Amino acid sequence: MAIKTFWLLLRKRYDVVHAVEESVFFASLFNRIWGRKLIYDMDSCISDQLAYSGKLKPEGKGVRFIEWMERRAIRRSHRVLTVCDSLSQVVRRLEPSAEIVQIEDAPLEKEFVDDANGAQELAVELRLGDHARVVYTGNFESYQGVDLLVDAGIELAKAGVSAQYILVGGRPDQVDLLSERVKAAGVEDAFRFTGLRPIEEMPAFMSLAHILVSPRSEGTNTALKIYGYMQSGRPIVATNLETHTQVLDLDCAMLTEPNAADIARGIRQVLALSDRGRSLGLAAKKRVDETYSLTQFKQRVQAMYRAL
Repeated sequence: MAIKTFWLLLRKRYDVVHAVEESVFFASLFNRIWGRKLIYDMDSCISDQLAYSGKLKPEGKGVRFIEWMERRAIRRSHRVLTVCDSLSQVVRRLEPSAEIVQIEDAPLEKEFVDDANGAQELAVELRLGDHARVVYTGNFESYQGVDLLVDAGIELAKAGVSAQYILVGGRPDQVDLLSERVKAAGVEDAFRFTGLRPIEEMPAFMSLAHILVSPRSEGTNTALKIYGYMQSGRPIVATNLETHTQVLDLDCAMLTEPNAADIARGIRQVLALSDRGRSLGLAAKKRVDETYSLTQFKQRVQAMYRAL
């Protein structure tokens, strides 16, 4: 990417370089040569992610070095584009003089269209029975709390709650680890691990779901997938952490504490109170349509560019 960017800047004259995530590190360096206006599209704080994912020690030299790189990139940027309040606060902490424009993410499409045919094909492929379907989509990194969802599902399966848990994503080693956990509990029939799947299949997986779950246990930035979850109109069970509560509240989601027992309680309540679950899903859809639509997102980005 760095070589491609250098080659493009060498051959053509651009007004703005819009650098997403870690690409800002080489983009800000090149921009010292060409002097274009630079936007740092900061979807997450990389130093924080590396710390709470366990890849680097929170107070170690590696995290401090990444923070220094982020601070330098922020100082060299004409605008820092953030996706939530918590991320804007991080930018202010790193560089109080930063020009911040906060534009929340939006669903990838203007509207959610149920993929009934795709859902049916998945039901056949995954050999799903006539049970409620609890779906998670995303990576299996530790901060996502997928292990909490698995433990919640194990607890509910042992209690005789009729549901199947479809977990979409994860590297083979991560999937194997959780699969062994489920087998050891003797409830493997209640779980389906799909591994990595193309993003084009996500509407089918959401159409398949009776409940969508985001069991995240750490972090503060709001994930893009939450807006897709909301747009689908399915009831959402999510942990009561800032990563979710910047967008969700009790009016449009079942919020739980980030532990297996309370996630199990939330799932059980939504399954037991179908009318309540339906109303939560419709409220979430209404909120995303009114506040976080793709049209509004585009208008906000255009306004930022006009101001720039």
